[in-house]
Amino acid sequence: MKTSKRNKLLSLALTGGLGLFSASNAFAAANDDISNTATLSYEVGTVLQTVIESAGGVGNATPGVGAGTPTLFKEDRVVNFTVVREAGASRPVAPGSTDVTANAVPFLIQNLGNAPLGFLLKGVHNLAGTDPYTAGTDIFTPINIRTYVDINDDGIYTLAGDGAVEFVGSLSATPGVNFVRVFVISDIPTLRTAGTGIQDNDLAVVSLVAQVSVDGTTGIAADAIVSDDNGNTSPGGTFSVAGLVGPGAVVDIIDDPATMQTVFNDPAGTEDGAGTAPGVIQNGQHADASSYIIQTAALTVAKSSEVIYDPLNLDSFTAGNFPKAIPTAYIQYTITVTNDPAAGASADLTTLVDAIAVTGTAAVALDVNLLDSGKALGATLNFPGDEEGGLVTAVRVDTLGTARPSQGLSYCLSAVADGCTYSGGLNGSVSVDFSAVAGMAVEAGYTAGELKPGESVEIVFNVIVQ
Repeated sequence: MKTSKRNKLLSLALTGGLGLFSASNAFAAANDDISNTATLSYEVGTVLQTVIESAGGVGNATPGVGAGTPTLFKEDRVVNFTVVREAGASRPVAPGSTDVTANAVPFLIQNLGNAPLGFLLKGVHNLAGTDPYTAGTDIFTPINIRTYVDINDDGIYTLAGDGAVEFVGSLSATPGVNFVRVFVISDIPTLRTAGTGIQDNDLAVVSLVAQVSVDGTTGIAADAIVSDDNGNTSPGGTFSVAGLVGPGAVVDIIDDPATMQTVFNDPAGTEDGAGTAPGVIQNGQHADASSYIIQTAALTVAKSSEVIYDPLNLDSFTAGNFPKAIPTAYIQYTITVTNDPAAGASADLTTLVDAIAVTGTAAVALDVNLLDSGKALGATLNFPGDEEGGLVTAVRVDTLGTARPSQGLSYCLSAVADGCTYSGGLNGSVSVDFSAVAGMAVEAGYTAGELKPGESVEIVFNVIVQ
């Protein structure tokens, strides 16, 4: 290597904040100053000279430590974030439900940039959209869509635990704490979008759209970041709290080392905040889709009647007897409630009311001592007086068609409060409160009145023709 007889370059050292060029891929924080100074060591005629430090502009020629000035630039802000549905399946809901906890669809917003950010939020119904879980088609329209932040981070929305915060004020970019859960909550209608009744397994597709805003936002429209400094814009839209956010204007400017500039680098979401088109990359917004699925009971109520006794032909349980519905005859009503095996949910039965309607001058009275219809053929019955469930128990509740631990026969409409009532007199109404009758009470695996898919319950009572 040739060296000058006059000058020998010994070293060129760079000092300052160059940690971003190390092996680590951790981002520097936006708006941080990154500065460094070059220090030149040299000799003249083998004599070591005073170092010269670098400076901006025309440079520095004054020897000595401290005579130079650092070359400085600010770390620019990269806006990069995602919205991802959190649940692994459609959210099951019931027709007509307004339950904010049951109807809360969870999403996660993650800040992947290099600065804390705020977000405006919007819940969107994807009319006729495709369910991301089943590829089924959206068929009903959720009502009153809103977005709430999971303030206590427990994965369950409750008004008491989370309040009603409709924007993300500040989300860190630090890994491990750079995500927040947001719920899209809706009321569920009883009709499909086309106007027909909602059915089991019907779907509605909903999305969460997040619009980037300044860190510390209070949710107002003016806080939205709708343009970057790299020629990218946001389409805007209507967001919770903020209301209408207008689209951004194009700003594409040269790098300014003295200013923190903004660059959008977000991926394309399922749709944009205007709700009119799919999302695109680098627009300051991101969205993902999830869905509701209707899970409801499919109930059938069947009612039959049988003459079980008249004073001339006697009881129907004896071979060859064919009683008729003449005065003083006993008619047994059987009401069977069945939840279809293919139903998507249990039914919590509440009340059954049977108004005994007659025409003309006909009249019937309730058999307050339910006569036994389960006797073997040929058995001797005493009419009246042979009670199935004891004196003054007029209604039988048969849960043999369920898997309840207490499945069997129980009786009600006695002199004590037992869940069954009769309006009194002739042609009255029998009422059964399923939450109060013994056979349908709370027990292991069952709520009060619960009838699971594939199960049935029978209600039996007699009337006497007048």
